[in-house]
Amino acid sequence: MPKSARIPKSIVDAFIIIEEALSQKIPADYALKSAIETLMPNIVSMQNKGYSISEIADLLTKNNLKIGSTTLRQYITEFNKKDVVIESAKKIISKKIPSNVLKSALNIPLNVEKDDKEKIIKPLEQSVSSKSASPQTDKRFNNADLNNL
Repeated sequence: MPKSARIPKSIVDAFIIIEEALSQKIPADYALKSAIETLMPNIVSMQNKGYSISEIADLLTKNNLKIGSTTLRQYITEFNKKDVVIESAKKIISKKIPSNVLKSALNIPLNVEKDDKEKIIKPLEQSVSSKSASPQTDKRFNNADLNNL
């Protein structure tokens, strides 16, 4: 077998720096779901102003973003679930999570059901709030706990 090419660490590190410096690329167009996700702050604002999902869907359709009220409702529900998990994760992350716990948290699927969120969030919160939250001493929580969910 031929020897695999060896890449110096400095080259990998340089690429990481380049990637981190890149700004978010703005797409020329969006898939319907991505467009709705981008418009979610505006959609929530319209709901707060008293517009129904059907009225919002009609307004979007009249403005060349064809979507039915059922699909819009489904997307809103999905994005709201995602936001709940993300907000919970942000609160936990702000408490300085040990790196092994944070890596486990980043592997949590975003489409979890409400009951499953408790199973995921509780161990993370407990590991952060414990005085012995270091990866070496905290025996109550490890990567296997999340993998068993």
